[in-house]
Amino acid sequence: SSWTTSGNTIDPRFAQAKQLEILGNVEKATNLYKQLLNEFPSNYHYYRALKNMLKLQNKIEELLITTTKVIEINKEER
Repeated sequence: SSWTTSGNTIDPRFAQAKQLEILGNVEKATNLYKQLLNEFPSNYHYYRALKNMLKLQNKIEELLITTTKVIEINKEER
């Protein structure tokens, strides 16, 4: 599988996004997860976090687009 955790470390913004999520700031958390996934499209943790945020907001179409994009990018990297 080509899924990674982008090396040995998790970007500190991921912890920040998790904190925003816990505090109920769904929109800011979602935007941060999007930013991380755009920079690291093979990182499953970032994808899963964004997926959960989009599902929570019932943004199913955006979730489908994001998932398709991530699959395509990760196919190309194999």
